[in-house]
Amino acid sequence: MTGATIPGVPSVLAGRRVNNPDQLSNAYIALHGIPHTQIDKVAAYFRPRIEARNRRNRLMAELEACHTAFPKHHVRLIGYDNMRQTQGSAMVIYRAA
Repeated sequence: MTGATIPGVPSVLAGRRVNNPDQLSNAYIALHGIPHTQIDKVAAYFRPRIEARNRRNRLMAELEACHTAFPKHHVRLIGYDNMRQTQGSAMVIYRAA
């Protein structure tokens, strides 16, 4: 199971804005009533997702700091493929002011 999808079952959220106006196909949920004996299991399930979100947040903070330091320049994000030693992706995050 990944996110809101179950393998082989189409998601009713695909392509829709639910409760996050910035992203399609994403919904935020609140978990209530987790038995205290299961908190460790729930925490373990969400740990990789929280770590991924934290990595994204740190990256976005670094990009914003770069833009703040150099507002008259483009800020470009380039992703390299370590195995092939090639540029995997590139995009302009902030355009010059």
